[in-house]
Amino acid sequence: MKRLLVMAMMTTVFLGLLAGPAAARDGNVSQQQLERAGWDCSTVVAGEPHCVSPSATFGDRLAAEDPSIPVMVFGADGSFLGTEILIREDLYAGQPCPQDVVLELPFGYVGCHHYAQ
Repeated sequence: MKRLLVMAMMTTVFLGLLAGPAAARDGNVSQQQLERAGWDCSTVVAGEPHCVSPSATFGDRLAAEDPSIPVMVFGADGSFLGTEILIREDLYAGQPCPQDVVLELPFGYVGCHHYAQ
C-alpha cells in the first residue's frame, strides 16, 4: 500500500510539472521570471539555481517535511536544465531514476533529475 501511495504521489507531481518545464525548454521561462513571480530560488551544487513554487520556500517545505518537493533547475548560465523531484526518504521505496542515479541528500530526502539532455 505504501509503495502504491508513493507511486501515485510521484505521478501526480510529475504531471503537474509538465507545463512549466515545457515552457522553460522553449525559452519562455527564466530563473529571474520565476523569482519575480514569487518562486524561491537557491543556488546549490555547481552554481545551479534550484527553484520551488511560491506556495512555500524550500526551507519551509523541508521544515514541514513535505512528502515530495518539485524543483525547476537552471544552469549557472541561466539555461533551463530540467526538473528534479525530491522525495522524503522514509517514503522512498526504491524506485529507479530514469536519467541518473537516485541522489541521497543530507537533509532527509532523495532526489531524481528529469533533464531534457
